[in-house]
Amino acid sequence: MARSGASGKKRLLERTKGSAGTEFEKRLRELAVEADPQGEYACTTVTRTFVNWCKSAPSVPPPLRSALARRDACTGKGMRNYRRKVIRDLNLNWKKASRDEYLADIEVVVVKPLRKPYPPPNHIVAESESAHVAWFKFMEERPIPDKRKPKLPFHRLQNEKLAINVVQDKSVIFKDAKGRLVGGVFRDFCPDEEAVKWAEAIVAEALPQLTNIRKEDPGKLSQVGYNAGKLDRPAFDWAKNLTRRKRDATAVAQMDVKSSSVFALLWQMVRSRLPKEVINDFDTFLTQLGIRRMDGSGQMASEGSSGTYSVVLGDATFDFHNVELAPPAGLFGQNYSRGIHFEYQPHLFALAWTLSRNKGPDAGGNFFMAKYGIRIEAAANALVFWMPREWHGTSLLDHSPYDAAPDFIQRGAAIVTPNRMPGVWKKYRANELTREEALAELMEGSCEIFDEEDGEGKEEGSDEGDS
Repeated sequence: MARSGASGKKRLLERTKGSAGTEFEKRLRELAVEADPQGEYACTTVTRTFVNWCKSAPSVPPPLRSALARRDACTGKGMRNYRRKVIRDLNLNWKKASRDEYLADIEVVVVKPLRKPYPPPNHIVAESESAHVAWFKFMEERPIPDKRKPKLPFHRLQNEKLAINVVQDKSVIFKDAKGRLVGGVFRDFCPDEEAVKWAEAIVAEALPQLTNIRKEDPGKLSQVGYNAGKLDRPAFDWAKNLTRRKRDATAVAQMDVKSSSVFALLWQMVRSRLPKEVINDFDTFLTQLGIRRMDGSGQMASEGSSGTYSVVLGDATFDFHNVELAPPAGLFGQNYSRGIHFEYQPHLFALAWTLSRNKGPDAGGNFFMAKYGIRIEAAANALVFWMPREWHGTSLLDHSPYDAAPDFIQRGAAIVTPNRMPGVWKKYRANELTREEALAELMEGSCEIFDEEDGEGKEEGSDEGDS
């Protein structure tokens, strides 16, 4: 068994390639080209000569010494050791025993449904009076983005009515009385802070370029991944949701790859650490549908569900080859909140990774599993998983809705799938829908509001709002 595990780690290491380059080395190469435009001396030779001279010099400036140390760590044997460390730090080489050991340390809490869900269904939740007043005034004054969707009443949260509050530094797994998994939260989900910063920076870069699919809700939520497909092959097209149509094609393609890489890393960490019920749920959905994975609009795919993604940690770029890519659709969000609702997706569980948050839980933006009266306090680098067909939502963030650049920022990524995707995909592959019809149907259902009579909410009822 030990031998098999060792060979597995070796294969993973071989699939992970790293490269590094400092701004200093980049500039040195540029100077070499300027000095030798005819290419009489190769740039690599100039760099090697300079580096060797620095190593033999009696003293060099501290910044140069630091640059040389980073270069040594990211080349040759140093890079191979660094790759091992990255794989280990991100827990990408975990086997079942490692996951079981990790999960055994997380508290399991048995929950039971409340007689009436709390916070009440179909209400916007405000945890503070300031958030209540500010957002109520704002949403009363602004034009309704979609007149087909009714305004939801506000509800001022009463903490004593909650059954469970999960503080911001606590990880918990929730199960019902029959032992069935219903949700949970894992704190410090990604062990590498540099990886979290890398992912958050990509979300921050991508969101201004993408349209908002939930204009009636506070904050911004943008779709990433596949929608419909081309008529000449059974694959969905990448979401056409740029805020500006005329953008540099190369820049757009690069952003597609970077966004998909965030989800690929998230998916790999999920597969290493989350309970088997969540993994099996997604695997069943993906296998039965046979749908394409999130692959940067085809740029990352290799074979089947596998492909290549890249993670940038400081000066080093790591390419992970022939690994399983993320499910086809996801969301990027910033300061997003939504009232207590439920929705159907083609899998039981959904996942959300909060990447950054610069205020405490008292400032709102917390997650609620209302069926059980649970509040999960929001925190950076926390992963929440839940059953979207049960009542859930996120409270208002306590900042001025009139401020275009608020000092309170919360960003994240979520793996979710529109409920219509399987049906549209099957119809499309059977040539029952044109490309335009498939795309229109998917976009319409990308983040649906469902009528109460379609789900369990009708049976459980709700309290009345107070605004």
